[in-house]
Amino acid sequence: MGAFKVVVAAALFYAILDTVLVRLVFLRARFYDYAVFTYFYRSYVLYFLLLGAAAGAAAVLGLLFKTLRPRVRVAAVAAGGAMCAAVFALVALANRAVALTVAHPAMLALDASVFIAWFILAASLGAKLYNRVGPAPRGARRFIWAALGYGGALLFAAVLLAAFALPALTRPAAPERAMNVLLVSVDALRRDHLGCYGYERVKTPNFDRFAASATKFENAYCNSPWTLPSMASVITGRYPTVCGIDAGHRIRTRLPTLAEMLRDSGYSTEAYVTNVFMHPEYGYARGFDVYLMNADLRALYPLRGTLLYKWTVAAVKAARGKFARVPDDTAFNGDATVEALRRLAGGPRPFFIWCHFMDPHGPYTPPPGYVPDYPGTAAAAAYALMDDLLARGWGLDNMPTDRKFADKFQMLYDGEIAYVDEQFGRIMDALAEERLEPNTMVFVLNDHGEEFLDHGGFEHGHTLYPELIDMVLLVRIPGQDLRPAADRCVSQVDVVPSIMDALGLPTDGAAFDGNSFLGPSPSGGRAAFAEHIKRGTEKKAATSERWLLIRDCVTGIRELYDLTSDPGAQENLAGTGLAKEAALGREIAAFVEATESAAKAMGAPPEMNLPEERKKRLRDLGYIGP
Repeated sequence: MGAFKVVVAAALFYAILDTVLVRLVFLRARFYDYAVFTYFYRSYVLYFLLLGAAAGAAAVLGLLFKTLRPRVRVAAVAAGGAMCAAVFALVALANRAVALTVAHPAMLALDASVFIAWFILAASLGAKLYNRVGPAPRGARRFIWAALGYGGALLFAAVLLAAFALPALTRPAAPERAMNVLLVSVDALRRDHLGCYGYERVKTPNFDRFAASATKFENAYCNSPWTLPSMASVITGRYPTVCGIDAGHRIRTRLPTLAEMLRDSGYSTEAYVTNVFMHPEYGYARGFDVYLMNADLRALYPLRGTLLYKWTVAAVKAARGKFARVPDDTAFNGDATVEALRRLAGGPRPFFIWCHFMDPHGPYTPPPGYVPDYPGTAAAAAYALMDDLLARGWGLDNMPTDRKFADKFQMLYDGEIAYVDEQFGRIMDALAEERLEPNTMVFVLNDHGEEFLDHGGFEHGHTLYPELIDMVLLVRIPGQDLRPAADRCVSQVDVVPSIMDALGLPTDGAAFDGNSFLGPSPSGGRAAFAEHIKRGTEKKAATSERWLLIRDCVTGIRELYDLTSDPGAQENLAGTGLAKEAALGREIAAFVEATESAAKAMGAPPEMNLPEERKKRLRDLGYIGP
């Protein structure tokens, strides 16, 4: 076999090897692809379209190899190599605009080598095709061949420039000395399970250390008791009813997100998330240059439906449990966010980074060594209980109702909080090491809490009691004294207007349901509202000062609690003649009228067309019915 055939065969083998298997290698090695658009695997479609376009351009160059004079042939080959280099330079640049490939040297080197392999194949194909059609005569045909070669190369470069470089180059310039924004959200985190809020059973030194340097809001509340609507309120500043989002609908496209507003103001925007509801299809990825989601064996999706995919999924689940996340979600988010901070530090643009930790969301499976000591309860017994529950299927139907079982679950839950605390500490250390603290505002919050038989149930989404709607809110804005606002009644819809106010950026007429807590407190105080029950009849809640009123929208039954004397909301004072019940009842009625009117004016929210695989995943987690 001649040298030419050996090179071509090696290039073909290497290209196929990468196309089929290399993503498995990178999954194992914990490198990650950046996802963009609606389904992340569309980035692979673009990737192979890029390879195809380059192969076509290289084939044209191959046709020129024997057509042109020796010096021009050398120039043509050099131009081909330069095109390869330019493609990957543009892709690296475009990572800020369309996030096509990973911004990791190892990944870029791998992609470059594969690109060269495809280039060799295409060039050899062009040369062979040339040998079949015969040499071009002098004169007009020679000119045509040359025009096709150079014209194709220039067209190819122009398409790349228009598709990838221009979006990055045409973004508006950010204001001078613009502040960075770091948003860290923690899934299913109870406020009363953090040391800085008075909890003692688990150590959270990193959250506590940050709280000591930040403003800790004591009267902050979630706008919904489950992820999908609550985080929609966080990123839009609108109540869940206005957002229109649920398991079958996206965020209304007319509502701008925080990422869209910051991107339009010249910011680099990146998100690292893990909850299945953070899927780009729901609208959370809007406005992000990079939206990296680590869930459901994401890196293997291009191979779904194949035996290789099925075998790999089966092997991973058998080795790590039915709900194993590959790789570990919490460490993944810590790694990705730290890398982003180091990469964007000192960059030409300010940045907005959103990190959403899935832990301590159930099932509660913390790594060994993080579970705190509970008197009379062994960690091994707690793990055994969780293993048994997972074997029967995670879900409310299989949850035990004995208090001692709830204590074991809380033990594991606290272990996951400790693990998240460690990763949060890594992020804060990176912020300090890169000297970003003086110019970066940091918001730490939860999407909702978690119940452990506080009111006879488990998990979240089914009630509006304090264990589910008490909001963690720790805020540090350099140069801003937020202590006067620390006791103000605030909620998730206040986050976006507060960030935009602190940055002094225009919102282009965007309306918010919340208010900036940097400004004066609204006259007469203001209630925080919660709604959008996931399971059971719809309820609305209003919290103001020391009082919580919950109203069942179907039965009309009310519950009133004095949170000062009864922080766990166990003694219902409704119907006892307290004036606060009527006052909060009127506030809920006005809230319902305003939100439903705003939602109606915007029309029906866009529907979701969920694939069966994701429906099954949501059913397994209890988010949708059978």
